[in-house]
Amino acid sequence: MNKKYSMITDIAFLNSLGKEKEIFTRMFNDDFFSNESKWNDPVLSTEIPGLLDNIKARMKYFMSKMSLGVYNVLDIGPGQNIRENDEIYLISGFTEIGTISKIGDLIMDNDYSINPSLFPNSVHHISLCYYTILKKISNYCAAITDGLYTNFSFINFIKNRSRINGDFIIVSGEEDASFFVYEKDNPLEIIPSFTAYKVVTDSPSGFLYGGFTENIDELKELEIYKKADYIFADKNTFMMLKKQKDNIYTEFPLIKDNPCGIAFRLAFPFYFNCRGDSIVIEKIENKFYYFEVKL
Repeated sequence: MNKKYSMITDIAFLNSLGKEKEIFTRMFNDDFFSNESKWNDPVLSTEIPGLLDNIKARMKYFMSKMSLGVYNVLDIGPGQNIRENDEIYLISGFTEIGTISKIGDLIMDNDYSINPSLFPNSVHHISLCYYTILKKISNYCAAITDGLYTNFSFINFIKNRSRINGDFIIVSGEEDASFFVYEKDNPLEIIPSFTAYKVVTDSPSGFLYGGFTENIDELKELEIYKKADYIFADKNTFMMLKKQKDNIYTEFPLIKDNPCGIAFRLAFPFYFNCRGDSIVIEKIENKFYYFEVKL
């Protein structure tokens, strides 16, 4: 029986380094994603220039960084070819945590006169609401958010949604917040980074969910792992495998501790036009979940 793949198209990346594909392609070709000694070369920050530039509405002054990032990455990616029946799904571990943090700070510092315009920005799917309002479209939208478990939620979602015919759009990312410094033992380094792309189902090539292995030895015995021209893995798996493989990459230096790294990672082989066979791996509670990619 022929395998049913899904294709990823119209991909965009956005963070403080920029939004142009040439920037990220140069980083890929310079081994930025495969050589950890280069991870601190570009200076990542929490600020993304130009988020307000392309929005021609006063509403933009009330939007959070999360909503502005979502708007911009959609606009330069799949939003260019969006159709009215394309569903849009936001994948984010923390969604509007920056606004929630700001409200919390205001309550602690001033227990009165909190601007009510902040409160809509605390709704999980408000980023997509802003986008559809400003773009005057009525596409079905939903948010998938599960904190540090968002990678697992994304895997469960996309493996099932891809079985249903019909294109859909993924947008993923985070914003920074003062909340993250409260974790003293293992503080998160959240860099606002966003990606968006279209998933075209029932394709002769692309990605498909492969399943999971119980341990790393079983992973290494997979045929797709052995023959893969490219291996894309989370940071911890990357560090485990890099001494044995020279064709292994991770999105970590691009997005840091964003808990939706798998959404970025799955787009990598398509964004960088990695011809041949690839495997995309995510380690969750000592199991290794994987996608096969054929381009």
